Amino acid sequence: MFAALPAFAADERARVHAFCHAVPGGWHAMGVMLSAAGSLLVWYGRLVGRDPDELIASALEGARDVAGLEPGAKVVITAGRAGIPGGTNLIMIREVPEPGGRTLSS
Repeated sequence: MFAALPAFAADERARVHAFCHAVPGGWHAMGVMLSAAGSLLVWYGRLVGRDPDELIASALEGARDVAGLEPGAKVVITAGRAGIPGGTNLIMIREVPEPGGRTLSS
């Protein structure tokens, strides 16, 4: 889905993302199916002889190390920062707390 916008507008539920438009001063909203990552993992796994689940586990382990989290901590890795103009090249690693648990920011 692609739609030109008259001004910047963020979707608080992150169903679509806002990006700078090619037209100076313009913005657009875009939403896509993010299933390509799964296909990429299967392709890459076949290329290097590793199981996609093993690749995901390795990426999560690295993310925990980078974020300074305990081994086995539940994490979410997101690309970009929905609703922040110009923040689409960032990678965010966030801890998912257990119910009633504390996070890095609490």
